[in-house]
Amino acid sequence: MAKSKIEIINIGIKKYQFLRQRLFETNVSEDRDFQRAFNGFFRMGRRTETYYNDYYSYLQQHKESGIDFAKALTYLYERHGRLEMSFASKMVAMVDPTLPIWDSVVTKGHFGIVAPYANVKNRLQKGIEKYEQYCRSYSTYMQSAEAIEKIKEFDKLFPNTKMTNVKKLDFMLWQER
Repeated sequence: MAKSKIEIINIGIKKYQFLRQRLFETNVSEDRDFQRAFNGFFRMGRRTETYYNDYYSYLQQHKESGIDFAKALTYLYERHGRLEMSFASKMVAMVDPTLPIWDSVVTKGHFGIVAPYANVKNRLQKGIEKYEQYCRSYSTYMQSAEAIEKIKEFDKLFPNTKMTNVKKLDFMLWQER
C-alpha cells in the first residue's frame, strides 16, 4: 500500500530534524552515518568518493560560520566542473533553514526558473544569479495567500515542529511535484 503524502512528509520531517540536530553535534566530514542519511534524504545522486569528501569537508568547515550559496556553488564547480545548483542549495539550507532548496521541478514548475544550460556563457555566474532570483521569488511567494495557507495546513498537520516557514513550505511544495 502506498504511503499518503502526510505519512511521507512526517517521515521527511523526522529525517530532517535528525540531520539538523546531528549537523552541529558531529564532524560531518567523518560521520558516514550522517552522510548516508543526508544523501538519502536529499536524494544526492551518485558521485565519486572524492566529490562526497569535498562536499562534506566544505560543509564541516563552514557550518558554524554559515555557507554562502555563491561560494559553495563556486567551490563545487571549480573542484568538479559541475554546476551543482541543487547540491549547493541543500548544503546552504541545511546550515541556514531560512533559505530555500533549489529543486529543479519546483523551481521550474512553481516559479518558472531553470538552471542555466550547459553551453551558456558565464554559466557559474548565471547559476548564482538564478538562485538569487529564486530566493527573491520565494520570498515574494511566502507573502501570498496560497503560501500562508500551505504553512497553516502544515502547522495543523504537523504541530510543534519548530521548523522555519521556508522549510515548511519546502516540504509542501516538494509534495506537489
